[in-house]
Amino acid sequence: MLALLLAGVQGVALADDALLQRAKLLVDSGKAGEAFELLAPLEEQRSGDMEFDYLLGVSANDSGHPGRAVFALERVLAINPKNSLARAEIARSYYLLGEHQTARQEFNSVLGENPPEQVNQTINQYLSAIDKAVSDRTRFSGYLEFALGHDSNVNAASSGQQVAVPAFGGLIFSLNSSATKHSDNFSQFGGGINFTHPFSSNLSLFGGVSAYQHLNSKFDQFDTSAIDANIGASYKRNHELFTVSAQSNDFSLNSEGYRHAYGVTGQWQHTIDNSNQVSAFVQASRLDYRSQPLRDVDRYVAGVGFGHAFSGDYLPVLFLSAYVGTEDEQKSNVPWLGHDLYGLRAGGQLTINPKTVLYGAASYEHRDYGGTEPLWLVSRTDRQFDASIGAKYTPAANWSIRPQLSYTRNDSNVPINDYNRYMFSVTVRRDFSW
Repeated sequence: MLALLLAGVQGVALADDALLQRAKLLVDSGKAGEAFELLAPLEEQRSGDMEFDYLLGVSANDSGHPGRAVFALERVLAINPKNSLARAEIARSYYLLGEHQTARQEFNSVLGENPPEQVNQTINQYLSAIDKAVSDRTRFSGYLEFALGHDSNVNAASSGQQVAVPAFGGLIFSLNSSATKHSDNFSQFGGGINFTHPFSSNLSLFGGVSAYQHLNSKFDQFDTSAIDANIGASYKRNHELFTVSAQSNDFSLNSEGYRHAYGVTGQWQHTIDNSNQVSAFVQASRLDYRSQPLRDVDRYVAGVGFGHAFSGDYLPVLFLSAYVGTEDEQKSNVPWLGHDLYGLRAGGQLTINPKTVLYGAASYEHRDYGGTEPLWLVSRTDRQFDASIGAKYTPAANWSIRPQLSYTRNDSNVPINDYNRYMFSVTVRRDFSW
C-alpha cells in the first residue's frame, strides 16, 4: 500500500487549538482512525475551518473513508485553490475511490506547482500505480445527458426575405421559408459508451459509440440527430503518444438520412513537461450526401496544437491550434462545391474551485471555393468566426451542469450563406465508468 509522503501533516500551521494539535499528533503517530473519530463528530460545527477540514481529510483518507475526505478537502480548496497539500490529498482520495482519471488530473496539477522532490517522487509513485491499475483490465465509460436551450437561427440561414440573383439579371426573388432564419427553443438528449482495452502498458485498443437527438419546439422540420462511432489504437512511449482511429458519422435532418461521413485520423502528442504539450494530426474522410450526391466530397485536414497549464491561482489552461485542408468535389463539373480552407483556434479554462470550471474558446475558418457559383456569378468565399463561453459545475461525483453561450458569424459573398447565430443551453450530464 502506497503511503503519501507529503510530510504527513507536518507542514500544517495549526492555530492554538488543542483539538487540532491532538488530531495532528494522532495522524503523525499512525493513529488516523482515532483522529478521524475525534474530528468527525464536529464536522458540521467546524466545517469551513481550513485547518480542521484538512486534518479531517487526511485522517479520513488514512482510516478508509476517502468519500468523507473528498468533501472536507473540497472545502479547503474552495477557500484556497493553491493549497497543494490539500490538492494532493484530494487526488489520493480519488485514487482510493478508484476514480483514476480525476486522481491523475489532480496529481498532475500538484506536479505543475514544482513541489519538493520528496513530494514529486511520491506523486510519481501514485501515477505509476494508476498506470498499472488501468493497464491491467478493459475499462468502460459512458454518459447520458439532457439539455434545454434557445437557438436564434435553427437552420443557419440568412435573415433576409428576398435576394437579387445575378444570373437572372438581378431580379428579386423571395426566399423559401426553409432558406430564411428561424429562432426556436430546443431540447436535446444524448449518450454514449466507450472502451479501452490494453494489450500492454504501451499499446491499447479503444472505441466508442455516441448519439444525440435535437428537437426544436416549433420548427421540427429542422430537428437533427446523429450517431458517431470510432475505433482505433494508441501507442505510448516515454513522452510520446501516437493514435490512429477510424470514424463514422451519420447525420439526419427531420428524421431522414442527410449525410454520412467516414474516414481515418492519425495524431502525435508530445508531453514536453508537466505544463506543456504539443500535438499534430492528419485526417482524411469522405462526406456522402444521401439525397444530393452532387455535393459529395473528399476532405483532407492537417494541423498542429499547443497546450500550456499555468501555475498559480485558478490553474489556468491555454490551448492553441492551426490547421489547413481541402474538400475535393467528386463530380468533375461542379468545382464551386469544393474548397480550400485554413483555420485557427484558441481556448482555455480556469478552475474557480474543485467543483467549478470556467471555459471559453474562439475560432476562425477561411474557405475559398473552387469555381464560379452558377446563380451568383462569383467564386464563393466564407469567413466564419465562432466563440463560446461556459461553465462546468460538478454538484456531486460523476454529475455535471454546463451552461453555455455560443455565437457563430459566417461572412459570405453569397447572400444565402451569410448568417449569424446565437445559442444558449444548459446541459445536465451523468458520467459512468466501470
